[in-house]
Amino acid sequence: MTRMIPPTIHSSVQSHAERRMYEIIRDAPNTEHWVCIHSLGLAHHETKRRGEIDFVLLTQHGVFVLEVKGGRIQRRDGVWYSENRSGEHPLHESPFDQASSAMFELAKTVRERFRGNPLAKTLFGYGVVMPDVDYTIDGPESDPRSIYDRRDLRKPLTAYVDRLAQFARQSDPRPRNALNKARTEELADFLRGDFDLIPTMDAILSDTRAQLAELTKEQRGVLDALHHSPRLIVDGGAGSGKTLLAIEAARRLAREGERVLFLTYNKLLAARITTGAAAEDYAGELVVRNAHRHFHEVIKASPLAAEFEAKFDPANNATFDELLPEYAEVAASDSGEGLFDAIVMDEAQDLLTTRNLNALHEMLRGGLEEGRWFAFLDSQDQAVVYANAEDAALDRLRQNSVTQTLAINCRNTQPIARQTALLSGSNRRSKARVGGPPVEFIPYREQTGWGGNLERVINDIRREGVSPGQVSVLLARKPDEKEAKVLKRLSIQQLTEDTVPALGTTALERITWSTASGFKGLENDAVIVVGVKGVEKAWSRGVVYVGMSRARTRLYVILTDECDEERQRRLRARQERRSSDIEMLL
Repeated sequence: MTRMIPPTIHSSVQSHAERRMYEIIRDAPNTEHWVCIHSLGLAHHETKRRGEIDFVLLTQHGVFVLEVKGGRIQRRDGVWYSENRSGEHPLHESPFDQASSAMFELAKTVRERFRGNPLAKTLFGYGVVMPDVDYTIDGPESDPRSIYDRRDLRKPLTAYVDRLAQFARQSDPRPRNALNKARTEELADFLRGDFDLIPTMDAILSDTRAQLAELTKEQRGVLDALHHSPRLIVDGGAGSGKTLLAIEAARRLAREGERVLFLTYNKLLAARITTGAAAEDYAGELVVRNAHRHFHEVIKASPLAAEFEAKFDPANNATFDELLPEYAEVAASDSGEGLFDAIVMDEAQDLLTTRNLNALHEMLRGGLEEGRWFAFLDSQDQAVVYANAEDAALDRLRQNSVTQTLAINCRNTQPIARQTALLSGSNRRSKARVGGPPVEFIPYREQTGWGGNLERVINDIRREGVSPGQVSVLLARKPDEKEAKVLKRLSIQQLTEDTVPALGTTALERITWSTASGFKGLENDAVIVVGVKGVEKAWSRGVVYVGMSRARTRLYVILTDECDEERQRRLRARQERRSSDIEMLL
């Protein structure tokens, strides 16, 4: 992959072709030592007050200036025109003149700056990229080697750069230097420092967060359906906005005077939502609890309390999966008081057992068949983490409700969504809307552990000045004694019900950690998933899916060497399929 400067394309870039080429350059294989600078400003230009280059590629051959023209391209009466969604636009000069003049100005600047240095004799070239058309025009104005068009989409990007280098050396036969890694970095530092303003991490996080916050059309459709459907299932993958919609559904019902139970499986999520819910006065009542606590509270208020406590064993899973809901069902049916007018279940796939539904049936006015309830769930990838979901329980809900599906990913950037699907093997078809920095994968040897890798990532993030509250470390499994010492040494504290309300804010003084499964329903700007050892088993894939999909903007994955090799194998297979698909279309 190519190192991109800046690491994300800004939301203000409207050109679809430019965004497409950004991704093609970034993801191109065999370009590990390349650097690409996007939207490089030229303070001095022979014919313009200020010039701008779409892309500057620093490769082993040399430096190449790329001018991108998307949509329809025409030349009439000697005047060039480009046509895109906003209409037809005349060009002040041909794309080839634009690219070559920018190249000459950039080469002049570099040679003046590095006079007497081998960089002063670097090879410079230029190219024109038209990814939406087949450019088959012959003429003296262009050389076919300088053109990247729709036909090149099925070929490696390195083949195009080889052509550019050949064209440049023929056009300028004087001895010119190639770029080794050290010279590439030196030149990139000069261009970045003098010509480019790199967004700070905080600016990137803020810009991405603002774009992700916009409600989609399908989310607005779910909110509308709440008024017309007394019983509704909302099914969607991670990041589709289920928790946001569940909270809004509960608030609306409470504002209307209803007594509402907002139920989750995850106690951290319940604690986070409780803080926000308490900030508003309602005509009705909004009770937010995780399922185990709620069932326990119902039992404690009944004559069965002493009998239950005598049998309660917190070390036995059967206590929570069987004993707790069974006693809660009896306690609620015997009481007949304190019924809820509506129940909203978030992460409902973790609550879907026959015993749990039987208990909730007794707590809801009208029961599950005739009462008012809304279940927000992921019936696919996240259901395997706790492995609680029973098909019979889900069928029971479906028989008495309507279902709406959410397909737009509103939490994750496109790179995060793509890499999450790749590593977890998710088959869910969801589309992310917003671009962002690439996901960083950091392999480690299982014999030595992940402590050193995590320390390097944490140090980098701290140098960027990111608030500790905006960073979450998610472990694939509970830490052992050695790993717990690493977390303590790095001053990373466990996320608790007391600290989770401050997640994502500047109120937290230390970075927090949680297991990935314990973080379900939550999210943060930057996430570090730690200790991924395999993606063969369904449970492991589910944990990877949950952990990676918690990140809004920045995602780091610390995984074993073997797991990273499997990731790269899948990536190569995906690229081969994509090339094959493009070839079939062409």
